[in-house]
Amino acid sequence: MALACLVPGQAEGKVPPDGTTPASPASASSASPGDKSSAPPAGARAAPPVGARADSTSGFRGVFFRSTIGLAYVHAAGGDIVGGSTTLGGIAAALTLDIGGMIGRRFALAFEFSAVGSLTPLGVLGGVARTGISGTYYVLPSNIFVTSALRFPCIGGLSKFVGFGVGMGVSVGVGREWMISRSWAVGIKGHIFYDAMVGLFLGFLPAAELHVFGGGVAAVFTFHRPRARGK
Repeated sequence: MALACLVPGQAEGKVPPDGTTPASPASASSASPGDKSSAPPAGARAAPPVGARADSTSGFRGVFFRSTIGLAYVHAAGGDIVGGSTTLGGIAAALTLDIGGMIGRRFALAFEFSAVGSLTPLGVLGGVARTGISGTYYVLPSNIFVTSALRFPCIGGLSKFVGFGVGMGVSVGVGREWMISRSWAVGIKGHIFYDAMVGLFLGFLPAAELHVFGGGVAAVFTFHRPRARGK
């Protein structure tokens, strides 16, 4: 004669009033309330994922280098103390080099060298060379950036202009970059600029003034190291 052991409440297909299935003794013993071996210690930090990689969407770090080259429309006007004047207007080549470092994951501060120069079909030659400080802020993860620079000194001149000009200038630009390797990016930038200079005769006598303003589009080549995710 076969004997069967029935758990109370399971006989004849009955279940407890709350509709749950009673746990077996084996499963009940395996889930001890005092077992904390699987819980992480209090205050412990989660380990970074295995194989975490640097990602430009997390920002940048270290050395920052950017060069731009493009075309700009430039208008330059100069006048001297005896009533003479000269102007230049047209397409000019523009070059910028920035060397510095990242401050935080979105902002770069750099030393800047820039130049713009033009030669018109009429033979009017003009140009400006500048040094200064630039700052660049990145909007992540799109890699859109806003950049500006304070330039001092600016040294420039025009054909038929008395001496050469020395002064200061400013520039503002907006652009976007696309990563082509772990650290290098290419992009495009639109920018405007203005330079105001005093013309010096014989190198020290203020005899004229020179104003240069314009705007253009440039190709961008940038080196910056991406931060690792979670840092």
